[in-house]
Amino acid sequence: MPVSIAEPSLDNVSLVSWDKISAKRIFFGHQSVGYNILDGLEMILKEHPEIHVKIVETADPTRFDAPIFAHAQIGRNEDPSSKCEAFERFLDDGIGKWADIAFFKFCFVDVNRDTDVEKMFEQYRETIRSVKKKYPALTIVHFTVPLVTSDYSLIYRLKGIIKGLLGRKSMDVNVNRYRMNELIRKEYTGKDPIFDLSSIESFTPKGEPVTFVYDGKRYPSLYPGYSTDGGHLNETGKRIVGMRLLMFLANIAEKGK
Repeated sequence: MPVSIAEPSLDNVSLVSWDKISAKRIFFGHQSVGYNILDGLEMILKEHPEIHVKIVETADPTRFDAPIFAHAQIGRNEDPSSKCEAFERFLDDGIGKWADIAFFKFCFVDVNRDTDVEKMFEQYRETIRSVKKKYPALTIVHFTVPLVTSDYSLIYRLKGIIKGLLGRKSMDVNVNRYRMNELIRKEYTGKDPIFDLSSIESFTPKGEPVTFVYDGKRYPSLYPGYSTDGGHLNETGKRIVGMRLLMFLANIAEKGK
């Protein structure tokens, strides 16, 4: 299981680190939860003018001639293959040659109870291998898949039963997300930076784990206090995740990764 992640504090980050991350060229590919995270980043930046990160929605490679935190929508929700393909395409269109750091995230809707997690991970791994080979100077950050609340997940299990799954156990969607995240952690821990979004989501601000039991085992789920609808982030969730991402990137810049 992921480790506890308590409420963050910007006091742990030096001005040198903020200066270094402000000088980087970053690209982030995402969909709806990504916008939630960016809202959180904007909140923090407005409160801390000493952090000079410039966030711009663009995939224009010519904008990478100066420090920037660029972001753009990639692929289609419920189609993780399209996100892998779009991420590599954006890099190949010119961003890969200019950016210092790049990453993309899957959405919670990209992993459901019927997802072939091993197949999905293999395509992701092949995309990362290809990108690293073409752009060896580029730092790739891996995101774990976001979760949903237990109540939200239960609704999908009930829908599965209604649609004719009675007679076999309907997979809890967070279980497959956990399995995908474990594959990411196992493959890249100690090799590349991993922004463990699912761990942040599955602990309260006080560091208390939020879990559920499925088939005799305990799995993490999204803390309801971070969400508006069981999947997307509310103001509290946006703020905590945005702050965590900003601190995470500052740490990468400080270490020169």
